[in-house]
Amino acid sequence: MNVLYVTNSYPPNAGGMATAVHSLASGLNATGHRTLVLTPRFNAEDGSDEKVLRLPSAAWEAIVNDGFRINPGTDTHRRIERFAPDLVHVHGPFLLGPTAMRLADELGLPLVYTHHTQLESYIRYCHCDRLDVEAVQGFYVGFANRCDLVLAPSGVEVDNLEQSGVTKPLQAVPTGLDSAWFTEAAGRPQDGKRRTIGLVGRVSAEKSAAALAGAVMAYLEQDAAAELHVIGDGDQLDAIRQEAGNRGLSDRVVCTGFIPNHEVRAALDRMDVVVNAPDTDTQCIVLLEAQARGVPVLSSDVPLAREFVADCGNGINFHAPRDWAALTASLAEFLALSSGRRAAIRSEVREFAQRHGETEMVHRLGRLYATAMAARRSHGTTPHRHWDSQLVGWVYQALTDGLVPVIQGLRTP
Repeated sequence: MNVLYVTNSYPPNAGGMATAVHSLASGLNATGHRTLVLTPRFNAEDGSDEKVLRLPSAAWEAIVNDGFRINPGTDTHRRIERFAPDLVHVHGPFLLGPTAMRLADELGLPLVYTHHTQLESYIRYCHCDRLDVEAVQGFYVGFANRCDLVLAPSGVEVDNLEQSGVTKPLQAVPTGLDSAWFTEAAGRPQDGKRRTIGLVGRVSAEKSAAALAGAVMAYLEQDAAAELHVIGDGDQLDAIRQEAGNRGLSDRVVCTGFIPNHEVRAALDRMDVVVNAPDTDTQCIVLLEAQARGVPVLSSDVPLAREFVADCGNGINFHAPRDWAALTASLAEFLALSSGRRAAIRSEVREFAQRHGETEMVHRLGRLYATAMAARRSHGTTPHRHWDSQLVGWVYQALTDGLVPVIQGLRTP
């Protein structure tokens, strides 16, 4: 099977979508399928190869100006024709989303859409007074309802999409974790070293990063033998550093910024626990990665966390959403456990994460692709599916202008 992936974010961009698409493409290629990834080229050093086709800005502008079409005769179109896709899988409704729909329609192929991001949570980046939750939800729901199959990385998000008005077939397909996260031995902090609490991911308001860090710092004031490691970058990083300074904790609050994936794994191996509040996530990839390395997670008690965070049975894992005092208390409770009990919890969370290995997820995805292709052959093509004829232009433009700089900023060194 030849699958054309169309995505607005791909390595060396970081973040959940880039990780998910790369993981799925790698898994499919490893099982005998072929993939071609169509993605924007945000930086001159980002090159194309046999599996990744990057669109320079000039090509992208030409596509937008021509109704989101990749015209026959262009180098991009010829490359796609030579690849001969059986199916198009798009990973976002804005930027290249309408282009993927055009391609699928003109080539008579099934179109699969994975909804990775609760776009309404990112309105603050878009600087558009008319952009509200209802408009953004209507935008991606309208897109989803012109696809053959809609996927989400969690059962929680499948339910959200259904309640928002998506009527096309919906399935949950989590991002499978790279087996290397399980196979390499994990190091643990040496005796006598400080206990390490981790905050991993984008350091931004929609991730509640500053509030989480503040709760951890409240614990650090009670425990001189603990420190906080903030792994990631974002617009709240300076605020976290400033609060650490105001509390006299600058020597125990370590902010690394973005680091390469293998360094993230090493950083997790030095942690005793990770904190998180997944209020706006569609899947807790970073929390699964932490658990795969044997690192327990203290999370707010929301349905998504219950789906992706192991409940170790002693009540320490979950606290009421945005109850930061409860998080501070949970940290104290967890770090007071005996070394034997914490070792048992590390085994529990690692076993939990292993259920989300990439092999099973890729096989599930392959079966769904086959079903979508069979349905398309049975029902024939859907004429005039072109979404741009009903595209709310200002929503599209606001999302593109607001979120593209965020995507460009999420890059590994």
